[in-house]
Amino acid sequence: MVVEALLGQALSNAPLVAANGVYDSSGMGGSYVCDFYFKQFGTMIEQIAGRPDADLNGHPAYRFWFVRKADRKVHGNAELGIDTWNGKVWSITLDGADLMQLYDAAGRNARLLTARLLAG
Repeated sequence: MVVEALLGQALSNAPLVAANGVYDSSGMGGSYVCDFYFKQFGTMIEQIAGRPDADLNGHPAYRFWFVRKADRKVHGNAELGIDTWNGKVWSITLDGADLMQLYDAAGRNARLLTARLLAG
């Protein structure tokens, strides 16, 4: 889903950027949860409280990815938020929608699904 979003916009006037729910410096200055992304999508912030034993480095925020326009500031303004483990998506109009149901509704066409999600 994240890859489709990036591919679909790579040559447009407003290319997209993918960002993980954790800024991980790999020991080069500290890591932190990008709560500014989570907070912009209603119930999404509640999703990072959960199974820490099953998540990378013990933090559920690693399983979330965000897609934002490259010309927007880094701290916020994401177009989409995606829970890669549970197959949920958040946007301005969606609040934890089931990606598989949306994919089926788009005729199982990832590019069409991506276009619909990014259109709002």
